[in-house]
Amino acid sequence: RVPRGHGELRDGVRLPAHVRRPLRLAAPAVAAVQVGVGAVALAATVPLVDGLPVTLDPAVVASMLGLGVFGTGLAYVWNTNLVAGWGAAPASTVTYLTPVVGVALGALLLGERIAWNQPVGAALVVAGVVLSRGAVTAHGRRDRTRRKAPAR
Repeated sequence: RVPRGHGELRDGVRLPAHVRRPLRLAAPAVAAVQVGVGAVALAATVPLVDGLPVTLDPAVVASMLGLGVFGTGLAYVWNTNLVAGWGAAPASTVTYLTPVVGVALGALLLGERIAWNQPVGAALVVAGVVLSRGAVTAHGRRDRTRRKAPAR
């Protein structure tokens, strides 16, 4: 069992101690360590497991750095800030929005058709995120009895 306030182990190897930032590390520093550790682990294991030759020309390295910084890195910075501000469990609800954004972008950018059940599912997902955050109760009223956890 993970002690309260230390988050969950997800997205590969994470730094659970960053949840409430007890070391007061900046989110970009935490993200850099997370992405860096993942890159080192992959660089060490992929050549052994894949069996294909590894070519690290400038275009490959640039694309890997771009994806690491602008894709995964920015997502980890955002996630670290969410976890620090909301706590681990409420911040994890953001991952449920990924398919909603994917369907919306597919429709807007690629002209994909949306079936009737996709907006219904999106509404259920968004309602679940809102309810889990405690912004609104199941009866439609704002929950004013919730209190923030005391500072540790």
